[in-house]
Amino acid sequence: MNLNDMLQRPADLMVGETRFMDGQLAMCICPCASYGGGSGPLWAIQNHRCQFTTKWQGFYVEGICRRVDPKNLKVTIDITLGKTWGPLETGLSVTLHVRDIRRFHAPRPSITQQIDDTQYLYEAKAR
Repeated sequence: MNLNDMLQRPADLMVGETRFMDGQLAMCICPCASYGGGSGPLWAIQNHRCQFTTKWQGFYVEGICRRVDPKNLKVTIDITLGKTWGPLETGLSVTLHVRDIRRFHAPRPSITQQIDDTQYLYEAKAR
């Protein structure tokens, strides 16, 4: 099963359930999240980029998921884009219990990256 199918398929999942996705250990951090544009399970995947909010701070923080701990229901993330101070500061590593995570997903590409990707596709099609 490919990664996109596994990330989006409805299933009887439990928090802390693990799978291998893209050759990396992944842990379900929420069996069914809904942000208004659809619903589905949330997976923390080791060595994958992520974007998340916490229950105590609503702004998005970006990072790389470095470790999932299904026994203790925790995720360790190296923060690559956060605040300039505090517990979610850029450059820090943070370990969060799944109950402290509100939103969690792959980061959305910046507008610059979207333009670069569009230009690449246009040039590839022209060849």
